[in-house]
Amino acid sequence: MNVKVGPTTNFKPVAVALVAIAFWLSSAGPLNALPSPEQHEMSGTVQRVDRQAITILPAGESKPVAFEWNKDTKFLRNRAFTSVDAVRPGVQVTIRCSHPILGPPRLYRVAWQTNTETNSASITGEHDYNLPFPIVSREQAEGLKPGAKIAMACTKCKTVRVRDVDFNRGILEWFTPNLKHVCPGCGGHWSYVVYGKGSRHGDWIHTCSKCGDKSIFCCSTEPGQKTKAM
Repeated sequence: MNVKVGPTTNFKPVAVALVAIAFWLSSAGPLNALPSPEQHEMSGTVQRVDRQAITILPAGESKPVAFEWNKDTKFLRNRAFTSVDAVRPGVQVTIRCSHPILGPPRLYRVAWQTNTETNSASITGEHDYNLPFPIVSREQAEGLKPGAKIAMACTKCKTVRVRDVDFNRGILEWFTPNLKHVCPGCGGHWSYVVYGKGSRHGDWIHTCSKCGDKSIFCCSTEPGQKTKAM
């Protein structure tokens, strides 16, 4: 079948359109506004653990994000490989992830620190610290100098938190009566409460709703200010 192109056929609009598209493609800048599919690290707090996703609240953000995980995702607790079954809500984690242009964010590695080898004088975890001085009262904590380190550790769930003493004395929240804190290890609430009459250290101890009374202790790199009862 022969088709003749008559004199009325005009290819100019098509050619102009192709030139315009080519010019737009060549002049378009990098697509920086799109989510990067490259792997990167970030930190946050676990909110929920499901069979195919782990919901994490990224540090500094107000909305949690559901990250997809699979059999290739690596889980490390205390720098040792473990499984997703060890992840608990409330745990602070460092993750390696990506945000593909299409599909949900993906998890490649989840790492966190909870386990400790501990006694009343020292703590060994992700970092090695020598904290030989038990801190048993708010008065002692108030006497710690900025730059000292203080740790709260549980002998049962093996959770440890180490903080630096600063000029704002933020660590005193650990010694604020009846103020509840979430334990990232067991998920219970621990607080500083009255414990019995005639206790040696002002009738106050740290206790956990799951691990029990006297399961938590505090120690520091400095002795702090002793209480009058000691």
